[in-house]
This record gives sequence, C-alpha cells and structure tokens, in this order.
Amino acid sequence: MVDLKAVAQNIYYKQHTAYSRQSTMNPALKVEINRLQYSVTPQLNVWENDRWSATMESLDPKNQSMWKMTKRVKRFPTPPTSLVTSVSEKANTLADSLEAQFRPVIDIWRRQL
Repeated sequence: MVDLKAVAQNIYYKQHTAYSRQSTMNPALKVEINRLQYSVTPQLNVWENDRWSATMESLDPKNQSMWKMTKRVKRFPTPPTSLVTSVSEKANTLADSLEAQFRPVIDIWRRQL
C-alpha cells in the first residue's frame, strides 16, 4: 500500500525544486528533480495498480458492473497488430493510410467559371 500523502509531498517538493531550478539554472537541482521523479513514478504505478485491482475485484456479473466496465475498456481503439515486412506491403500500407487520412479539396469557385 502506498502512502499518498508522502507521494503528494514528494510531487510538491519536485515541482517546487523544478521552479527553483528554472530560475537559478543550478545543475544540482536537476539531479534532485531526477531523483524525486525516479522515486515518485514507481509509487504512483503501485497506487494505480492497487486501484485497478480493487476495481476489478469489485466487479460482479450479477449486477451488470462487469459488462459496463467491459464497455468502457473497449471504447478505446486498439492499434493494428499486423506487421508489414516487405517493401511493397509497406508502400501499400502507407498509401492506404494516406488515402484514408486525406481527401481531395473540391474547389467550388473554379467549377463555376
């Protein structure tokens, strides 16, 4: 379990140190900022994992909470998983992507002339 008060204190101290470094450009403060960042990040990851585990354990298929969570999680698109290996496949994939992203502009004014 992570002590959120200590993590919040470290984040505040890191932000204050970053502000001091910005105004003084002291290299020792940069070292302190990095040290604080490396200590805070794992603690936040543990806290997020604990929170997610508690959420997953609280789901119950009887009251539809599991299905609601599934719907929320599936809302985010997943990147394509197919890998392109040959040069021609890369070119075709790039062409398809560009074709899907960009549409030709129809100049209405020139049509009327």
